Amino acid sequence: MSYRNPGDIQVADPSAFMNSFEQVASKWSQYYESKAEERKKKEQAGDLALANFQKSMNYSDLVKNYGAEATNTIKSYIEDKYVKSGVFKDATSSQRQEIFDDININLIGKMQKAEKGLSLDNTDIDVSMFDDSPEFQDFLLNKNRSGAAFTIKDGSIGYKYIDTENKERFISADSIPDKLDSIKTKTQIYEGIGKQIDEYVKDIDYSYGTSDNVRPAYQKVNEQTTSLFAKMDSQDRRAYFEKAMQDAGQQEPKYAYGDFPSEMPDDEKAKALELQDKFIMSSLKKRIEDNSKIINSDKNKVILPKAPSAEQAKQQQSQQRASAIDAITFKGLEVDLPKGAQGPVAPKGTSVSFTDPSTANNLAKIGIKIGDPYMRGGAAYIDLIDQVTNNSITVSEQGMTEKDFKDTLKQLVSGFKQNSGSSMSAQDLLNKYLNR
Repeated sequence: MSYRNPGDIQVADPSAFMNSFEQVASKWSQYYESKAEERKKKEQAGDLALANFQKSMNYSDLVKNYGAEATNTIKSYIEDKYVKSGVFKDATSSQRQEIFDDININLIGKMQKAEKGLSLDNTDIDVSMFDDSPEFQDFLLNKNRSGAAFTIKDGSIGYKYIDTENKERFISADSIPDKLDSIKTKTQIYEGIGKQIDEYVKDIDYSYGTSDNVRPAYQKVNEQTTSLFAKMDSQDRRAYFEKAMQDAGQQEPKYAYGDFPSEMPDDEKAKALELQDKFIMSSLKKRIEDNSKIINSDKNKVILPKAPSAEQAKQQQSQQRASAIDAITFKGLEVDLPKGAQGPVAPKGTSVSFTDPSTANNLAKIGIKIGDPYMRGGAAYIDLIDQVTNNSITVSEQGMTEKDFKDTLKQLVSGFKQNSGSSMSAQDLLNKYLNR
């Protein structure tokens, strides 16, 4: 086909040219009619595909799951990219499937992931578990500051929010960690452990509630505690460790489970972790025992002491009196002879008393009576009589120290029993001091 530039246009009526064209093309009318029919069918097919596309988006479900604001953002993005531009309508079947895949994976899929990140309650999870994802951690701590808004930035699904410096930030779904479904809230952890403890308590009270011997119940508690601790994963232990410290009085715990300085030696870390584990187990054990009726009843049972035998009572009394002797002082005896008295035997009217006036009074308190004083060989003596055992002993002013005096009294109230268990007569004991 040859063709040349039409040159200058002298006629101003465009219809004239169209009429001329139609005269030329009239003998080819069948061709043009088939082409027009083909375009019409293609247009109808495109409109139908577009309608099915809009229907398949099911925006009403997105509204239920993610809210109107996020859904409208997604819808506007999809219509601008695929509908208004004609990309979807003009695409082939395989290309349309690629569009569907792109929407489901890179838009709806990431929208779901972003929503999971937004739904996490930073006050009810351990935010430190995201130390390796500082961008997401910052989002969690600040998303409630002014309300995170769903948005699409440069084709990336995500949220814009205000940080601590009042600057607008954007986090894409790609920066949100995977497997957020495995994250448990502290509330879920506490409730789960609480339910398990309730089951253990019911088992104990049912198994041993009618038994006279509840000792096996304590062993059962140990077994249950070990079993429960073994079921707890790192999230459970981390959250429960914090709760147990709060229960112990630390409202703002400064320690975290398994958190140790990097420079701490491995053996110290292992020891510290072992102690944290034991702390958790002791708390679990206490909760089980505190909630068990049978164990509480056993712990609160009043056990009356057995009445001591006559011999035990006598020994207890002797021990109490011996302890009281330690508080008694002895500074010697004071002799007051009548004027002009002479000879080895004390004359009538001789007075012998303790140098310390409190000694006689304290002896009376523990049941020791003081007998009549007398002189022998120029030395003063006093008989001490135990009103409990009716034993008596004589003490002299000669060569007796305070320790000797107290030892003598202890022998007296114990019936002259020495530590070895052998007996010593009053005279032998007296001679022991007179012959020093």
